[in-house]
Amino acid sequence: MEISKKELLQMTGISYGQLYRWKREKLIPEEWFHKQSSYTGQETFFPKEKILSRIERIQQLKDQYSLEEMARMLSPEASERLFHEEDLEVFNEIDVELTATLMDAFSKDEFTFVEILLMIALSMIRQEFSLADDQVHEMVENILPALQEIHTSDYDVYMYEIQGAHCILMVKEGTVLYLDGRMKVLKRIRLTELSDTIRTKYQSQFHFVLD
Repeated sequence: MEISKKELLQMTGISYGQLYRWKREKLIPEEWFHKQSSYTGQETFFPKEKILSRIERIQQLKDQYSLEEMARMLSPEASERLFHEEDLEVFNEIDVELTATLMDAFSKDEFTFVEILLMIALSMIRQEFSLADDQVHEMVENILPALQEIHTSDYDVYMYEIQGAHCILMVKEGTVLYLDGRMKVLKRIRLTELSDTIRTKYQSQFHFVLD
């Protein structure tokens, strides 16, 4: 669902100038600005959920951080910083019992920020649905080839059930899904929103700057 620029400004109370300043400072991705024809001519639209979530986050952070710091924290690009085994303990969102399973699946002991987000997403899924280790391990093994191709956080993680089996689906943001009627979507996690939350929460520990 999209929202027009006029509706966005009315709903959030921000000014035209603020919106485009945040765009220039890369706090709001340029690709979110969609020009479309309307009865008044050209009008700008945005992905509604994403832009409202991002503006709310900016307003929460703007009194604590500079525009440059916020741009780093909110960037959808994967951080080049690598996180080591001991770093995983800092992220209390990562299920401790799941860590060994994930490290075995990834076959390494250092991880990118996007991989950290995926670990957190899987931990959230495991906790919410009380999944056993072998169920999670099976899901990770089956989705691993796809995970290795994901280098940015602009994806959604879907947990779905089909004929009693739990599966994971990774989908690029904005993609429309047409699923088999037997597939029941149980949970959706937006990695972009999760990234914003984690970058903000752990800013003092990791800073999330490029090495």
